[in-house]
Amino acid sequence: MSAGYSIRIDFDSEKERPERIFQSMALYIEGFNDLQEAFVRGYGNDIEFTSSLGSAREGSCIADICLKIKDSIRNASFDKIYDGIYNGVRNEIATTKKIDSEREVKIFVDKVLTSVASNDADYEQFTSYGDAHLLEVANALHKIHKAKSGLSSKDIVQYGRALDFDTISNDFSCPRNGEQIFEDVSEDFPSKEIFIIRRPSYVNNLQWDFESTTRKNKKISAKMLDEKWLEKWNNHEKQLWSGDALFVSVRTKRKTNKLKKNNISYEYEIVKVIKIIPQNEVKQLVMDFENE
Repeated sequence: MSAGYSIRIDFDSEKERPERIFQSMALYIEGFNDLQEAFVRGYGNDIEFTSSLGSAREGSCIADICLKIKDSIRNASFDKIYDGIYNGVRNEIATTKKIDSEREVKIFVDKVLTSVASNDADYEQFTSYGDAHLLEVANALHKIHKAKSGLSSKDIVQYGRALDFDTISNDFSCPRNGEQIFEDVSEDFPSKEIFIIRRPSYVNNLQWDFESTTRKNKKISAKMLDEKWLEKWNNHEKQLWSGDALFVSVRTKRKTNKLKKNNISYEYEIVKVIKIIPQNEVKQLVMDFENE
């Protein structure tokens, strides 16, 4: 059997927004393509993976997707390996409920790889060493989640081949993408700093733009969490002028991704405003602050 799969949406014909069927179908195809490609590419970086629409059948909305998988180095056939991936994905997508953690993504991957190994004994030692791309798997499952969320409760979605389908679990969900699931957030570096005001915000929890007097990255955007001070400022009990600065207690959040160690981002939160520093005092106070 050639590589490929089908998606069937048995839709509620009385439901409004008929476009939802085609929007969800597009997301389902994208999600299942990405999911299966994540497993296929676990066998090497030189594998070609392409897809095309084989047919769109009558009746319920059915899309038949044709896949071409080729190892460009070894010219090896992936038919049996793909059949194992297809069967594993089909079994798990019909029974899996919520996936929202690193552990749950790994369990899903392990079960699919087990299906690949059991599909052909010749590949057992190869597939037990298989390394599906966890981040891509999570992103693909999130797309399938979004496709499902665009349909009504009476729309039924199935995954299979030809006339043989399994219904996708009604309880399936993956509300976060891969970057969010594998994100490791650490709250570091509580400090007191001087930030020159560039653009304030009058709304709680929105970003203020500052210029840092000490950091390499001079441009800083930070949430204003000192609600008492913000209320006084909004009530004109505190006055700010162009070029003024704030002496603040700031909390820095460093975000790193477990699967992308070099992907580091920072968020800043102003926990407390200690005082307003007029423009003509900023330079001297910075010098005093650095000499402490």
